Amino acid sequence: ALHYINAHHHHGYKHALNRVENVNILSETANGEIMLTELDLLETKCPWVSPTPVESCPVRPIIEQAVEGDCKVKLQKQNGSFTVLGVRCKSEPDSAENIHKVCTTCPLLALLNNTQVTHAVDQALLHFNRDNSTVFYRLHEIGRAQIQG
Repeated sequence: ALHYINAHHHHGYKHALNRVENVNILSETANGEIMLTELDLLETKCPWVSPTPVESCPVRPIIEQAVEGDCKVKLQKQNGSFTVLGVRCKSEPDSAENIHKVCTTCPLLALLNNTQVTHAVDQALLHFNRDNSTVFYRLHEIGRAQIQG
């Protein structure tokens, strides 16, 4: 299920499994069992486009305001093999309160559409492309941003 989630997740960072919270068997048929699982996921430091296997990706520490994911996964188990039938995930950054319990001076994540963030990214990319004659980069996405005071 984790590999399925990471393969179909096309923004941000890969996720690692923190724990399986629930497994409920919904039905048993001649074709196997249908089950619903709840997974608690942790953000890694590997962008979703990275070829690095998720097993080799370090989990982002809390002081970097990691994003946590909760997924409900519907699976079919047939002859010892699992097939993902559906996934519904939600994710959100760890709360400022939790971060400041551990690190009172750590910067928090900024909204990705914050004008300071988008302006800084645009300027950095413009400067890089202007000074580089061998390659030209175009922004795919802003994955994380912090504004430091």
